[in-house]
Amino acid sequence: MDYPVIDMKRTGMKIKHLCRERGISVRDIKEFMNFSSSQSVYDWFHGKSMPSLDNFYALSRLLHVSMENLICASDQMKRERG
Repeated sequence: MDYPVIDMKRTGMKIKHLCRERGISVRDIKEFMNFSSSQSVYDWFHGKSMPSLDNFYALSRLLHVSMENLICASDQMKRERG
């Protein structure tokens, strides 16, 4: 059975696109999440890192989409080990 994998780059691009569509800036996210720096948000946008589960939930609320709609699956699936 194949195990689904998140495509970090595409997920970051999707989050960035949704923010642009809704007029939400990096600064808006930084302030909403109460971050001291914007670097985490830029890292998400560029697929360098992923939001934590709590931050995915907060983003989904801010962007008015489900958490699942923020995530892009990889075209490649990893083989399940077991």
